[in-house]
Amino acid sequence: MIDIEAPLEIFGDADKLKVIFSQLLDNAIKFSPKGKETKISHQTVENEVTIAIKDNGVGLTEYDLDKIFLKFATLTAVPTDHENTYGLGLITVNALVDIHKGKLWVESEGKDSGTTFFVTLPIK
Repeated sequence: MIDIEAPLEIFGDADKLKVIFSQLLDNAIKFSPKGKETKISHQTVENEVTIAIKDNGVGLTEYDLDKIFLKFATLTAVPTDHENTYGLGLITVNALVDIHKGKLWVESEGKDSGTTFFVTLPIK
């Protein structure tokens, strides 16, 4: 479900922005059981937009939250169809968000509680 009322114009490199959001959406799908909804929403404050991608998947433990942005991190969360993960997707996303002078963070209430990734980026 996409909950974005009006088009957003984000200042940045279109190809790199596609990588950011496709990786986050791929993860939301990969770590959620079939048929579970992923919600995309946004909030605009002054010259920034925060985009939230919330899944209803396996969730993250405190251990996972501490390690999630480390290169080659092995997390307790397992993809629902046991797809391979290499521990580089979120490192790449984090680097690309940094290039755009943005912020990336994640929240989860624990195992089986879903996960929400937040990306804040400058807008025109």
